[in-house]
Amino acid sequence: GGGSTTASVPRVIVTGFSTDPAEVRAGSNFKLTLHLKNTSGSTRVQNMLFDLNAPTEGSEEATAAPAFLPVSGSSSIYLDQIPAGGTKDISIDLNSRADLIQKPYSITMTMKYEDGNAQQIEAESLISVPVRQDARFEFSEFELSPESIAVGDEANVMTNLYNLGRTRLYN
Repeated sequence: GGGSTTASVPRVIVTGFSTDPAEVRAGSNFKLTLHLKNTSGSTRVQNMLFDLNAPTEGSEEATAAPAFLPVSGSSSIYLDQIPAGGTKDISIDLNSRADLIQKPYSITMTMKYEDGNAQQIEAESLISVPVRQDARFEFSEFELSPESIAVGDEANVMTNLYNLGRTRLYN
């Protein structure tokens, strides 16, 4: 009798991530650490290549660039292998653009790896990294009307508030 057997494809998934520092600020460097798991209980994965791609930000073609750039210049990470059912961490140092708006940004991670029989497998995963933008503001010169005030009198004080940052100011 000719029974057919099908081998399952080992999956590598991202179980989580962390950043150092924990809060990513626009215009700063941070280390992104991804936690990976081989979900197959019987097959190890090997010869692993990961490539990270951040979304392009900027409305003008001349200033459009990825939201995150690798500090080393390369967005690729190599990992030798993950045993069956095992976990591993990979890290990359990134720089976030200074002009990013405060919101989460998705990073696409493509994975290429081999199973125990050297069969090529490709996968993709999305990681969402929240970016914080510092609030920056400035007051104009204060104006008093009238210019001199006696004790017990009332006066008007006027000034302008300028938002110099990329976040909305409330209250």
